[in-house]
Amino acid sequence: MGNLKSLLQALSITLKRIRLNHKRERRTGLTGEERNIELFRQDSILYDAHDLVEAIGSVIDMRDHYTYGHSIRVGNASQKMAELLGLSSHEIENIHLAGHLHDIGKVALPDSILLKQGKLSLQEFERIEEHPVTGYKILRKLRGFEKISAYVLHHHERYDGKGYPEGLKGSEIPLGSRIIAVADAIDAMLSDRPYRKALTMEETMKEVERQKGKQFDPELATLFLREIDVLAPYFSKDGLESSLQEERNLKYQHRENTKIQPQEHTKQMCRSSQIQTIQREQAHTRQKRTFPA
Repeated sequence: MGNLKSLLQALSITLKRIRLNHKRERRTGLTGEERNIELFRQDSILYDAHDLVEAIGSVIDMRDHYTYGHSIRVGNASQKMAELLGLSSHEIENIHLAGHLHDIGKVALPDSILLKQGKLSLQEFERIEEHPVTGYKILRKLRGFEKISAYVLHHHERYDGKGYPEGLKGSEIPLGSRIIAVADAIDAMLSDRPYRKALTMEETMKEVERQKGKQFDPELATLFLREIDVLAPYFSKDGLESSLQEERNLKYQHRENTKIQPQEHTKQMCRSSQIQTIQREQAHTRQKRTFPA
């Protein structure tokens, strides 16, 4: 719990840096290349925020070896589904981060419930059902996480209205929550649990088909079944490692570009400043010749 608190504090600081950069951009009215440099800087901070969110998800998963990697797989699969739907880049990132953090409320559950090998009692299951609300209460304190916290709150709602915590139905459930609900359930089906073995992909596909319009948004269930070749790797450990390595490579490349661009920009600004200085001196000299003292 101490590690999680430290990570949340670090995330809060990173988000404040993002907001300060936004304010700086608005206040100075940056244009052209200066704006591009500022965007590079903001993207780097966003990557830092994403790394922190992944770390928080890993802290949650490490409590239970059966679910290790679950939060990362759900986050990445949710992101891919959002991309296939053609959502905006901002909305895709919100869904991605919410997918990583969807189980953050489980930090409040005792090991006696979270790691129980046998069947849960009614009281224990009621405690489990509290984790979306707990997660929402944790995340809503972070400015800029309004949508993300809402997606976490409603990721256990069902399309038929029989889910929790509020029993929302159909389009009443935020789209981000509906996407995460599908990814969460599929990864759970494909993973070993203390009380059962993992389902095969074929068995999982049949269950998704059966739950269309019941547990799952029918359009999202159809999307998963139609794009199974694209989405399946996001739910496998091998596919997860491959996607994580690709993501790490992209982050490294981005950060290297971020280091190079400001240097080039600074050189250009210096050259431009030198030219402007020479032009001012020449203009001043012409003026002195035209109007002698």
